[in-house]
Amino acid sequence: MDRNRFGDNSSCSIDSSDFADAIGMNNTLVKGMQLLEYLARHGGTAGITDLGEALSMVPSMVHRLLQTWIELGYVRKEGNAYRATLKLWQVGVPLVERLDVRSLSMPAMTRLQQLTHESILLSVLEGDDIVFIAKLDSLEKVRSHTEVGGRAPSVRTASGKMLIATLPEHAQARYRELAAAGQADAAAAARKFDEDIRRTRVRGWASNRGEWHDDVCGLAAPVIDPTGRTVAAIGLSGPASRLTLARVKEIVPLVVEAGRQASLAMAGESAD
Repeated sequence: MDRNRFGDNSSCSIDSSDFADAIGMNNTLVKGMQLLEYLARHGGTAGITDLGEALSMVPSMVHRLLQTWIELGYVRKEGNAYRATLKLWQVGVPLVERLDVRSLSMPAMTRLQQLTHESILLSVLEGDDIVFIAKLDSLEKVRSHTEVGGRAPSVRTASGKMLIATLPEHAQARYRELAAAGQADAAAAARKFDEDIRRTRVRGWASNRGEWHDDVCGLAAPVIDPTGRTVAAIGLSGPASRLTLARVKEIVPLVVEAGRQASLAMAGESAD
């Protein structure tokens, strides 16, 4: 054992130069991350002088940090300016994909349940159906019955419409066909579906009144991940006798807020 480093009583004493080196490395790391984040958020190119002024760094420090990020593939030089590459996005995508939308959405779902006393569901789109991946039962005696892992036709549910509305237009064609299939007037059913999806996309929430089960109504709002992709829908479901048009008008803002809170949680932010 090095007695210059450890005394006879085995207590640890670190040389002051080690502290200085650690602090210096830490400051360099912080400044390097600040520089990379600035370039990523800035979205365009920036020169050394502009970066130094924006981040309160001397040009020599900016240049040194830029060279490190260039070597690692996170920044590229364009003329006399610098731009962040997509490598930062490539590193972040796997983290986003591993986010547990169920656990992150649960606080928002619980609050919505407490405020409305209705059944709250978290759904994802899978093929022609939605799949319920989380559920909180209604606090009322009369409630709609669904099970975690259960399925429902996407085109007949509020959550399904919400998820479909976020898809590219070409991907919505198959769901239009599903909505029209088996209907007496297929053309009219397709037009109604298109209008429902258009309205859902514009207002940011979806509804259904007896389209899946005659006596059940529903509302839904999107859960959006940090990349802007809708990954799930928070839905509220209850009997039509309770979810009157007047009550739906009161509840809609609560459902939309639940979706917003869950989306913020996905981004690691607080709703407060």
